[in-house]
Amino acid sequence: VDLEAVCSRTQKRAVSRWRQALVIVGRKYYRFSVQAMAQYLNRDGTAVSQILRRLASRSEELEEVQKLTGWVHE
Repeated sequence: VDLEAVCSRTQKRAVSRWRQALVIVGRKYYRFSVQAMAQYLNRDGTAVSQILRRLASRSEELEEVQKLTGWVHE
């Protein structure tokens, strides 16, 4: 999935899951603010907050998050 797709308004499942993973990793590992991530991803701050809230308990289960955190730790 390319960056342009992740920052677009598309709701395709594959793109949406990568967007969710970026939000989770951005917050957990880089401490980016919700507003900064929302602006970069062309989303509203409440949409980013909702992603964090919805996936709080199972964020590490997402395959995309595991891939991103593997890259972070390398």
